[in-house]
Amino acid sequence: MSTHVDRLRRRLADATTPVDGLTGSETLDVLEWFSRWITLAAYIAAVMVGVAAPILALIWSNVPFPGFTVEPTLVVNDAGGPGWTGRRAGIVYPMHIVRLNGVPVTTPNEYQTVLAGLAIGDTIPIITQSPDGNLELFPSVELMAFPRPDLTRLFWVPYLVGLAYLIIGIWIYSLRGRTRPGRALAFFCVVTALVCGLLFDLSTTHVGHAIWTLALTQLGGALISLALRFPQEWRTVNQHPWVLGIPYVISVLLGLWGMIVLRFAPDPWAYIDIWGIGYRFAALGALVFLATMLYRARASAEAEVRRQARIVLFFSLLAFTPVVIWLTAPLFDLSMAFNAPLLLLPMLLFPLGIGLAILRYRLWAVDQLVNRTLVYATLTALLAGLYTASIGLSQRLFVAITGEKSDAAIVMTTLIVASAFTPAKTWLQAFVDRQFKEERQGHQALRALTQRVQAFTEMTDARRLAERLLHEVVSDLQAETGMVRLREGDVLRRVATSGAWRGEARMSIPLQEGDEQLGLIQLGPRRDGRPYERQELQAILPLAGEVARAVRWAQRAGASEAGSDPVTPPAS
Repeated sequence: MSTHVDRLRRRLADATTPVDGLTGSETLDVLEWFSRWITLAAYIAAVMVGVAAPILALIWSNVPFPGFTVEPTLVVNDAGGPGWTGRRAGIVYPMHIVRLNGVPVTTPNEYQTVLAGLAIGDTIPIITQSPDGNLELFPSVELMAFPRPDLTRLFWVPYLVGLAYLIIGIWIYSLRGRTRPGRALAFFCVVTALVCGLLFDLSTTHVGHAIWTLALTQLGGALISLALRFPQEWRTVNQHPWVLGIPYVISVLLGLWGMIVLRFAPDPWAYIDIWGIGYRFAALGALVFLATMLYRARASAEAEVRRQARIVLFFSLLAFTPVVIWLTAPLFDLSMAFNAPLLLLPMLLFPLGIGLAILRYRLWAVDQLVNRTLVYATLTALLAGLYTASIGLSQRLFVAITGEKSDAAIVMTTLIVASAFTPAKTWLQAFVDRQFKEERQGHQALRALTQRVQAFTEMTDARRLAERLLHEVVSDLQAETGMVRLREGDVLRRVATSGAWRGEARMSIPLQEGDEQLGLIQLGPRRDGRPYERQELQAILPLAGEVARAVRWAQRAGASEAGSDPVTPPAS
């Protein structure tokens, strides 16, 4: 017991004692602690949903089915299938069910109780109410068995996608849960798993609609937060970690608002607006994430970050393009039916791509794939928008001139779009090539000479030599941050850092020649959260000693330039 108390006391002391005027070596971050527990709680909820959802779906599918499905407020939704009797009778979105077989119904429980007392093949009267207040009677709606193909399409496909997200999220959390990017991805995976796993329940059993609403609103916040953290955190985030909480605060407020509306709003159609905002916020999160990855792939100063960003950009474009188009279609007065296989299955590529990038599996030459994906995805979106706008404009012109619509408008629009394809593709290809163009392959001899000169310069510049060693050690041990100091007189002064150094020293490597310490390298926490091992330190010490000798020689070389003492390079 005393050992644990002493350890806690040391950690508290580290958190409050500055190191060279910087933050403590082990900062107690309340936001980090809170986010870990929230993520774990979400995974517990997702596992429970994963177990309960198939049971609820199978039980519900054996109850007589009126040929339409309803939201938690008993508003008919837009799901449908071939042979659905209720929809064939004319019961469609956004009608509100007020009487079922002559019984008033106001809650999902009352609705299900009435259906459970009937049998497949019965015909019942149903009364609906429209948003304008008009009531409509449908006197003979036949109850049917829920079709098994529709159960596969509407339940099993979203459920299995959610289950895959859950498994991938657990995998990422187990390997990188101690890092902010890993935890952000794990949280996105779990809320996606909840949204997909409860999608069928939302219009059938209505058990988890509050959880679904809260999870839906978290999608946008999780993606924006992930964009701020991956592949490396923005400088603003390093300086002000509370910025990471802003997207989540917005998500939580939207989720609470949605749950209140579902539970207490007297208007049964009030949920439509809040769910619409949740959809748009998720689409905004996806667009922010894509834009951030595009910027990092182009402008990041580190080649590793650019490579990781390109991998993630490629997978994200494939994953998010269909669902973003579906989410934003209502903003352009377009109606698109929800197709689970088309919209959800591509989303499996996102966690796989970003998970592999986090795990540093950079095994593909993806630049050409990214190039073509950017060209054709952007070209498709532009031409689709041009086609839609042109049809609408030309139809209005024909109606204004002739008084009726004409197929000629569609023909003219198709010709316009076809003629615009090649010039648009050429321009986009040139633009993307300029943004992603790597260094030219010519002038090999000049580049080789440049590298040799740089190597010689490093050997005669103590600061650059120490900085090179720091970056190599940080990369080899997968440290988040690092710092190197060199002796100047009687003090060790910082000469270089790697990453956003915050004083969290987890390993110290002396640059020592004989009994004289010439410098010190300090490493921050590892990217995967694992502790450093003594064997790793022992393996690096011989190299550090050789670099220390080179640093001593470089310092003497610099001193000789000001005086006249000859300098002899160290023996190899």
